[in-house]
Amino acid sequence: MPLIYAEKITLLLVLLAILGAQTLQSKEKHLPLDLAVLHNNQGVTYLSQNNLDLAEVEFKSAVELDPKYPEAHNNLGLIYKYKGYFDKANDEFNTAIKLKPKWATPYNHIATVYLSMEKYDKAISYTKKAVSLDKKFADAYYNMGLIYLEKAKHSGNPRNEWADAVDAFQKATTIDTRLYHAHLDLADTYVLQGETEKAIIRYRYAIETNPKDPDTWQRLGELYQKTGDTEKAQECFNKVKLLEPMTEKQLLEKGEQRVKEGKFSDAFQLYNRALEMNPRSFEAHFNTGFLFSIQGLHEQAIQAYKNALSIKPDSMTASFNMGLAFIAIKDYPSAIRTFEYILKLYPNHSEAKYQLGKLYQQTGNGLAARTVYCNFLMTAESDQSKERFSEVQKEATSLGGCQASSKNDTIIQAKPLPPGLNKPMDLHDMDKAQDESYNLDNTRPKGKPE
Repeated sequence: MPLIYAEKITLLLVLLAILGAQTLQSKEKHLPLDLAVLHNNQGVTYLSQNNLDLAEVEFKSAVELDPKYPEAHNNLGLIYKYKGYFDKANDEFNTAIKLKPKWATPYNHIATVYLSMEKYDKAISYTKKAVSLDKKFADAYYNMGLIYLEKAKHSGNPRNEWADAVDAFQKATTIDTRLYHAHLDLADTYVLQGETEKAIIRYRYAIETNPKDPDTWQRLGELYQKTGDTEKAQECFNKVKLLEPMTEKQLLEKGEQRVKEGKFSDAFQLYNRALEMNPRSFEAHFNTGFLFSIQGLHEQAIQAYKNALSIKPDSMTASFNMGLAFIAIKDYPSAIRTFEYILKLYPNHSEAKYQLGKLYQQTGNGLAARTVYCNFLMTAESDQSKERFSEVQKEATSLGGCQASSKNDTIIQAKPLPPGLNKPMDLHDMDKAQDESYNLDNTRPKGKPE
């Protein structure tokens, strides 16, 4: 289950635990013992502080003192759920249901356990049971919507699940108009469905409910940007800057996280903010280049890497990635000059040799390719990359073999750097990427600057 959903559900469940525990007198016939209530409420306090171990002790004490106390069983079930003890959690929730059959909350909690276990149909059935017992149970409808969204990710045709999620979120927000996350997730679902106008409306509802969340402003701004309303988009992005004052390091870290999540537009905005703060940020220029590279925007990537290298000319990774970008746009002369210069600085850099050999071979310079390949075979460790080593052996043999070569052959002459570079490029950390698979047909830039 994605972290974002887990966080939202966890926060919801803590709230339910608190609400349940603070009801000191049950509507059922059984009245819990005062001392059991005291331990239960102390457990709720610890739970609100995220101290699961102490909360568990208190809830167990409450259950020991009064085994017929449903709220204490429910809250102990929450602790087990948070700790990943799903069977124990369901045992406690089912005990709470037996003690208080018409109480909807433990059904909702069992649904979240099954969601964590990726048993979506069971999870949905329990949320439906919860809302059948309490037709005004907004949180259960909200969880139902989340479950449908998760189920959609594993469906060959997610449109039905999206529609069910929309219905659940709508019911949640009808019951509780201040349910911020329901508005937000409903907006995100509308985006998936292509319902742009409805998504904008829901993002604005979410902002009315919680105007200080920069992520919602960011999403709304991106949606305006897609519709061509750049003025409103910029207003939203300006709001993000005011609400989310971050250091350059924080912006870069958040940008990297957005790249991992596949949210490239978010990442680009964050890197731009870092550059506005510090135009000579090597990491921001490098990360922007990497972002362009993985999207196939190689010319823009080259420019970003040049910007990075103008600040830190000894960056191994930026230099190497730029060479790969030259290959991707078939600018082989620039790529050759880049890798030749790398090898001038680092004569035993096997990955650069491999790339240069492939480039020579690609451009019809078989003699130079053979020389580079043979030098690769004599200086690289054979167990470093068996597949790569075997490939180079095969290519060298096809070009006449290495009998005439020696380890001390001068394989290249230094030539001018690619356009825009006038300082040496240090590739000392590229050894960390020796096991990466690079070739002319399938090149991958390295994602971390040194």
